Formats: sequence, C-alpha cells, structure tokens
Amino acid sequence: NKVIVTNSNLFYEFLNIIDRNKLELLTNGTLLSNCKKKYDVKKFKISYLGLLNKFRFPEVFFNVLKEIIVKNKDIEKDIEIFISGTIDSSIYNYLMNDSILKTKINYVKNIEYEKTFYHFNSSSLLLLLLNKNSINTTPTKIFDYASSGTPVLTLGDKKDKNMEMLLKELSLEKITSYSDKISIENIILKSYRNFKLKIKNKPSENIKKYDRNYLTKKLSKILDCYY
Repeated sequence: NKVIVTNSNLFYEFLNIIDRNKLELLTNGTLLSNCKKKYDVKKFKISYLGLLNKFRFPEVFFNVLKEIIVKNKDIEKDIEIFISGTIDSSIYNYLMNDSILKTKINYVKNIEYEKTFYHFNSSSLLLLLLNKNSINTTPTKIFDYASSGTPVLTLGDKKDKNMEMLLKELSLEKITSYSDKISIENIILKSYRNFKLKIKNKPSENIKKYDRNYLTKKLSKILDCYY
C-alpha cells in the first residue's frame, strides 16, 4: 500500500517504478534528548563511529593526520583518535602497525548506542565516511552527529545532491573528496584552533525536524490511513 524511502535520491529512483501516491519520503533521525548533557573536553578528540572497509577507507585522511602530528608538537600532545565499530582486518593492521597512529588511536569495537552520544559531545571533530560507490543511503549517524553541534568532516567521492543539501541544512561542512589533502588538513587545523579557544558550536535549529519523536508522529499519520 505504501513504500517509504529515507532520502530524496531513492525517492526519485522509485518514482520510475511505482505510483506517486504510494510513495512517501521519511528520513531517519536522532533522539535529541540524548544530546542535552555537555562534557568538559580535555583532549583534541577526533572520532569515527561506524564501519571501516574498502568502500570507505580514508587513507589520505590518516596520512594527513600523521603529518600534522609530526609537524605540530602541541597537537601531538593533545590529540586522541577514537574509533568504534567493525574494521576490516587489513585496515586494522594498517592502523596498528603504524608507529605514529597506533599511539594515538583508542579503538573500542562495540559500544551501546546510548553511549555513543558521549563521544559525539566530547569530540572536537567527527568523521563521516560516505560509500565510494553509492549515493542511495544516507548514514543515520549524520543526524546523531549533527545533534551534538560538533563539526563534521564528511568524506565522499560521488556527487550526492541529497547529502549536500542535508549538510547545508544542518550547518555542516560540505562534502570533501577522500583525496583532497589540503581541505582535510584545513578542517582538522580549524577544529584544533577551536579546541584551544574552547569554541563549541551549537546544533542547527533545523535538527529539530529530524528528532525521532517528530518523525514518529509523521509515520503515525501515514499508518492512520490504513485503520
């Protein structure tokens, strides 16, 4: 009776195969209540929570981080790289065999969803990785990330109007290419300056319409049509 899709790319793709009156666009979202608590940030913490595999391996990003750590003694002293999620064994070995990165990485394979918000709020920069071969998925954690107000470095190689519009709406940096060394470095250094100045951004007001309580009401209205 109804087909629900979670981003505009899928919406227009599905329009080619089903009637418009059967199609609904309802995005994923976040629980804004989880982001009310703030934390005293003592480390310049860059966090990534999610899968690390061949479709989203930010090798240039890690190389830029190494160069920054070697060149800047203050950053070398302050930085922590927090990673949580499933990592391909080849990538894990790459990170853990690197003499510089392995001393800065704090890796936890699994953490409870509710506890991820501590890391969103206690970080100075969050890393978001888009699949290199697809634009039909919008990572749910973009909404969790945005709810914290923490700056986000989004890496992707395919043109994705849906993500570009979403990032703009949520007052986040535009998509940066996986290979754009200069932009990656500039965003990291900007985040470090804000860390030293104790500048903490506030979430965009637009995040409120991605609160799961609000989205559930929209879903309820869709379902009401079938009672």
